[in-house]
Amino acid sequence: NLQTYRLHHSLSSQVTLLWRDPRNVGWREKTAYRWRLLHRPKLGLIRLKVYENNRLVADSGNVYDFTLKGGRLGVFCFSQEMIIWSNLVYRCNDKIPSNIASELSTRNSYEIDHDFVYV
Repeated sequence: NLQTYRLHHSLSSQVTLLWRDPRNVGWREKTAYRWRLLHRPKLGLIRLKVYENNRLVADSGNVYDFTLKGGRLGVFCFSQEMIIWSNLVYRCNDKIPSNIASELSTRNSYEIDHDFVYV
């Protein structure tokens, strides 16, 4: 299937892979996952955290990319059936959580506010 190939073998001229979980673990059946995506285009900062119940199962760390300036956010599932998406919320702001702000360079930390919503 051409779509499957494209999903797993992207061409650098068409797609930029920002991060891949080095554990390369799939989703478990009948398991609820929560995810938090932090994107601050002014800093070029992107960070994804995935939780199974309250346990952190994936963390991209701070990824920097200035090419994504915003746009639409959506969810996509390629091969799993009967998925339930629930409690999807997004908000736009320039604030940075204090725990992530402490990981940024001193120059950047002066340009940000503190946001305690992102865990």
